[in-house]
Amino acid sequence: MATSKIKCPKCKTTFPLEPRRASLPTSLYHYTSFEVLTNLLKSDRETDGAYNLHFWFSNPLQTNDKREVHFFNEKLFETKKGKELEKQIDDIKNKVGNPFTLSFVHQKKSCSNEIPMWKMYGNNFKGVRLKFNFKKLQNLFQNKNGYDLILCEYLNKNQMDVITRNIRNFKDRELEDIYKKAVSYKMNEWSYENEWRIVFWTNEITKVEYRTNDGRLYMPIKIPLDCLDLIEIGPKADQDAIDGSLKLIKEKIGDVTENHFDILKSKLQIGYV
Repeated sequence: MATSKIKCPKCKTTFPLEPRRASLPTSLYHYTSFEVLTNLLKSDRETDGAYNLHFWFSNPLQTNDKREVHFFNEKLFETKKGKELEKQIDDIKNKVGNPFTLSFVHQKKSCSNEIPMWKMYGNNFKGVRLKFNFKKLQNLFQNKNGYDLILCEYLNKNQMDVITRNIRNFKDRELEDIYKKAVSYKMNEWSYENEWRIVFWTNEITKVEYRTNDGRLYMPIKIPLDCLDLIEIGPKADQDAIDGSLKLIKEKIGDVTENHFDILKSKLQIGYV
């Protein structure tokens, strides 16, 4: 994804905003439920004998932040000024494709965002947290074959207004950069998530496998099991769930130790929530 500086010829503002300067993480985490974990694990192997986790990309227009990406639609496409750019934007979409995303979070030890993440995405502390090797994900998905691995940028409304205010002054190449960058923008109140995303760009949805659920569109993605370092069991998960998870994994992919990841219970202490 392009991150070069672009200056508005009218207001001289730099676009896109400079990315956050953060050291690269060693691990990324994905929270989910035991039910979803069951669907991620399948017994099929690649020709080289390797196993995959079967995730699904989602449409960034259908995330938990209702203003995410919608802000740009409203500012760019649903105003009189925006409609003047309709053909240019359509040409960019045809060239670049539409984005589909899979989310992860970056967490440090004793990180303050662990509790809300378990509550919102880890089935209210009863699910699992999957720990992935960042370097392996980076090697697979950063600027590779229509994929990208990006760090989200957290902005306030005024910053987003600045980005869109003089959008008509940009050249096609600069508009393309802004269009691609928009998938990484989120509102400030979500900054505690420290989100990273695998993004898949495509305009050939009908040529690949996909599914719908409640009007939402999902596209498949395989992540090699070798990228997984740890399955962490939620702090409020009961023993039956833990035992069932271990049994499922062994049935589908054999002995845990042969697959280079561990299964541990979270050390987070949670009372009544």
